[in-house]
Amino acid sequence: MNLYEFGRWKQQIAEKLAADPNIREILLPAPQPEAGGETPLSATPAPDLSEYLFNYEHIPGAQDEPKALIGLEAAAPKVTGRGAFQVVLSVYALCHKSLLSTYSRAGVQGTRVDVLCADIDRLVSGLGGLGIGAAALTAVERYAPAPDYYGRVLTYSIPAFNR
Repeated sequence: MNLYEFGRWKQQIAEKLAADPNIREILLPAPQPEAGGETPLSATPAPDLSEYLFNYEHIPGAQDEPKALIGLEAAAPKVTGRGAFQVVLSVYALCHKSLLSTYSRAGVQGTRVDVLCADIDRLVSGLGGLGIGAAALTAVERYAPAPDYYGRVLTYSIPAFNR
């Protein structure tokens, strides 16, 4: 393993999340109709997710606009010698409390964070091309990094080989 791989893995996962229409729908604010009519969705450019999807643990500030966010972090808590070891990928899914109950999707129940976590896990669990094995979900924990924000940390283990 080379530490440059952490950045590559996080970027790979961020791109996969950003491309998913369900993730985009949860993160992006609902489009507001323009006065005098609506802009057809096909004429609207795909919004940038850089304010919602981070390659690091992003903690919103008190002045930030309420939103849903995803942050990614990778670490190797214990590396011994040149053998195989586990990389820990943490995915932070959080939302301003005022938005928790404002999202719904047909056939899916739960808060915006519940649905976001389920969609993230659908995309990340079993994902190959990272390390020497697939990502495996190992923990789901409550996460409240700032006042008025609530979320979860999804922790994945990825086997890697130290070279």
